[in-house]
Amino acid sequence: MEPKDTTSLEWVLNNERLVYEGNVDQSLLSVLRRRMNLCAAKEGCDGGECGSCTVLVNGNPVFSCEQTMKDVAGCEVMTWEGVSPERRRSYARGISMAGLGCGFCVSGMLMRWHAMNQQPNRPSRAELMHLLSQHICRCTGVGGWLQGLQHLASAGAKHQIPNVTLWSPKNETQIPRLRHNPGSAHLLERLLAGEPYYVDDLTLPGMLEASLVWSPTAHGQIDSIDIDDAIEQEGVLAILAEDRVATSKRAEIVTRRTDTLEVDLLLQGRLQEPTPVSSRAQASNEESSEPSQESLHADVLQLDEEEETNLPQSEPASSGSASYVGLASAASWESAEDQNALMDLSAPTPTLANLDTPLFVSELELNGLGRWSAGWSERMRVLVSGDDILWCGELAGLVVAETREQARTAASKVKVRVVESEDPILDVEYAQQRGWAKEAAVGLWEQGDVDQAFRDAEAIISGTWLTSAVDSIQPEPPSCLVVPLGEQRVRVYTAGVSNLEVQEAVAHVLECSPADVEVVLLPLGGSTGAPNSVWFEPHVARLAVALQRPVKLTLSRKDTSRLLPKFHAMRIHVSMSCNASGSITGLKMDVLGNTGGLSEGAKETLERVMSHACGAYRIPSFRVEARLMESQLPNAGQSGLDGIAQANYALEGAVDMMAQAMGMDGWLFRYHNVIEPGDALASGQVVGASCRAKMCLEAIREVYYKNEEHAGLALGWMGCGLEPDGQDAVQVLLRRDREGRCHLSLPQGDWGQELYSRVLEVMAQETSFLPGDFVLDVYTSPSAMREILQDEYGRWAVVQAARHAGQQLRQAEMDNVPMSQQRFVGVCTLREDSLTPPQSHTPTSPSPLPAWRESQVEPLTYRDFCAVAQVVIVHPENGLIKRVVTACDVGQPMFPEQLVHRIEGAVSRGLGYALLERVATEEGMPLVHHIRDMGSLSAEQLPYLQTILVTDSIGQSDSVGPEKGGENVAFLGIAPAIASASFRMEGRRWYSLPMERSLCGRALLEPLPTK
Repeated sequence: MEPKDTTSLEWVLNNERLVYEGNVDQSLLSVLRRRMNLCAAKEGCDGGECGSCTVLVNGNPVFSCEQTMKDVAGCEVMTWEGVSPERRRSYARGISMAGLGCGFCVSGMLMRWHAMNQQPNRPSRAELMHLLSQHICRCTGVGGWLQGLQHLASAGAKHQIPNVTLWSPKNETQIPRLRHNPGSAHLLERLLAGEPYYVDDLTLPGMLEASLVWSPTAHGQIDSIDIDDAIEQEGVLAILAEDRVATSKRAEIVTRRTDTLEVDLLLQGRLQEPTPVSSRAQASNEESSEPSQESLHADVLQLDEEEETNLPQSEPASSGSASYVGLASAASWESAEDQNALMDLSAPTPTLANLDTPLFVSELELNGLGRWSAGWSERMRVLVSGDDILWCGELAGLVVAETREQARTAASKVKVRVVESEDPILDVEYAQQRGWAKEAAVGLWEQGDVDQAFRDAEAIISGTWLTSAVDSIQPEPPSCLVVPLGEQRVRVYTAGVSNLEVQEAVAHVLECSPADVEVVLLPLGGSTGAPNSVWFEPHVARLAVALQRPVKLTLSRKDTSRLLPKFHAMRIHVSMSCNASGSITGLKMDVLGNTGGLSEGAKETLERVMSHACGAYRIPSFRVEARLMESQLPNAGQSGLDGIAQANYALEGAVDMMAQAMGMDGWLFRYHNVIEPGDALASGQVVGASCRAKMCLEAIREVYYKNEEHAGLALGWMGCGLEPDGQDAVQVLLRRDREGRCHLSLPQGDWGQELYSRVLEVMAQETSFLPGDFVLDVYTSPSAMREILQDEYGRWAVVQAARHAGQQLRQAEMDNVPMSQQRFVGVCTLREDSLTPPQSHTPTSPSPLPAWRESQVEPLTYRDFCAVAQVVIVHPENGLIKRVVTACDVGQPMFPEQLVHRIEGAVSRGLGYALLERVATEEGMPLVHHIRDMGSLSAEQLPYLQTILVTDSIGQSDSVGPEKGGENVAFLGIAPAIASASFRMEGRRWYSLPMERSLCGRALLEPLPTK
């Protein structure tokens, strides 16, 4: 609750004059989102860096998180909701052609564009680049944004958009870079309609806000936790600390039972007109009106009039309708018949144990995964007196208050006293030498006689490469909202996690049945990382049940930097041998990784390091040893690239050294040793005809030799699509409801806007309906299937199953079958639908299969592999990177034009990872919390990016097939290519990341003038 002695001021919001009464030091963003219920301006950084909160004040773009209400007194403020619906739709349709990813930053960028678009002259390229530099986008490359804005500026005419290059050994072809995608355009229009889209956008009447209480250090022991001052703070209702919920006196009023009107969260099939801005502003200064059930608001907490007057009120909520683009729970289905239609046809699926079979290793000691072997129940612990502090992400409690500001203020008043301990374990190599460190995961993988290969070698090279921990710099902060539906029943809104894991964890804490926990997954803003584990949802549920009011927790940027996982810091020593003909004969790799204070992802990272140690090369003999050690640094294990990127950086550095030792150039040496169809990988798996690593090298050969003196080259390689044990059928259900909408139920997975776009595009192609006629929801898939659905092949299979269902619907329409009585199940069986061409080749690797293959344990393999060849060209005079050329093996992409923009986004992140990004810590605590200080590159710092898609579908841009690896593989080759280019320019090898003191790094930090 705001103080009684508030100040009044006048201001204009979206052409409506208003009177604001409240704390004039409140941020404009907070007032817009939590009082005016205008959620288009996003809260991403807390510090005027990401640009997602941009609005116009007197026609000028400003960061609303940096403006107070005092600053805008008497001013005209325009938010995205104040832009005319016609212009919003025009912007959405135009910019959707740029291959946008999550959409979190879109409204902020377009508000700045809207201000620029009011000027009489068409903006120049430099002006547009400066515009983009004010914002952070981690999904889409600058090229996509730039060309999308140029397209808007020219009204879609007279502007030449560079083409996308599709390449194969036979020929190459060009297709237009910007292509209208109805599915993407529809979803972007929905996102930009000004209605709730992400978890933090949800606002309910009577909703409370929570804040985390952290351990003040990364090591030590809890002496005591004092909440006396905090619980007396204004607006505070309850504090979860010392494993109990302590409520304030004012909480006694709100614990009475209230009636709950449940309205299912649906993905609205048709774009609904948003509530007029004027009526929204009016509602913000009046009592909230009772929403009708027809408005399809997500969850509306209805209070009796008598109780409503007694309840301490939070900021009132709008009565407008809400449209959500996300995955709704199966509760929105009309009957259990729908789910039975899917479950009855389910093919046998592997057990989770089968998918967790240890990798291709002869010895793999996991040591119980250390202290975190108990899983999420240990991860979610709240510290009590006497507990040891194990890392910086330890929680000492949660505070619930009427407003977010009150909750965060009160959290800072909780006194956590710590007894100092010995020095923390930060340097795992130092700790390992003294026997202090704990092993989270250890593995040894051998094949052939590597020692004999080294004895017979013509040349041997060795080196040690170091990678640092980096943050995901995810724009959207993690958030969850829990709505109590009774004594122990709750509905949880969250993003980026498994709904089954959330359900199990919440049920465990509430001591109720998992059936009493309904989980709704909403889209996640940011493609580079996710809160992919259950952290705080159970505790928020505990507080929501205790208070019988909705409770939302959204992390601040500082909280996010503490909690979300980083890339592992690793020390990788590589030795390589080569014979006189230039063929690699042996490899020794020793890996020591720092997994931080939470080692739950250590096994997966270890598997990725070891399975990608040989990269895309034929290496008959090798020994790979890897150890991931626990420490008291922030936890690591960020994404599916963690482990692959580090191994590839070291391997490619060694390949460059060996090429020099053999007197060969980097391209020729790689081409001589690259793996080809018919070769056997170290696991014994034969590479099929879809392997295009050699084609990627051929695609960039010409550009490399034209710029050889000041260019660096690297090759990246990653597996895509986990190979299941058994037959797996991905299924979707399509049905028509009584209102004529088409409900398409997808299997549970961490889907995003890209998958939605593909599904809607396919359905528009296969049926007579438009993308807006479809409603997407989710059904719970078996645990083992969840693993399959996370990769590109799982996504492809979902699209194919949707296509099959759409074809059945079209046939039923042609046969005049009453649609309301029909349910169509689309199936894509991953074993029957050939995802790779038949492997007619025979192994050509000179080494026999490893001895462990004779055992009964089947290895974990991949469905396919994708490669990337990248050339980094450096300006010979000032050291700036002027051009990056990426030849990416993408399989058969459905939307190649938009894939190019996402590949450019991955390249941009790779440039930051290579040159500037790192996580700075002191005594295990993160020192840097601001996004810009973490080293991400702005649009004006990025070079020209050229992308070549290596595919067999030349001239068939709409072909349907598995898209291999997506954009992720394009991240892998940037760092080693820059190291290679720096060596050519300086004569010095760079072995550690980031390379801020290299020629290219110094040029970014201290630009030199071009002669």
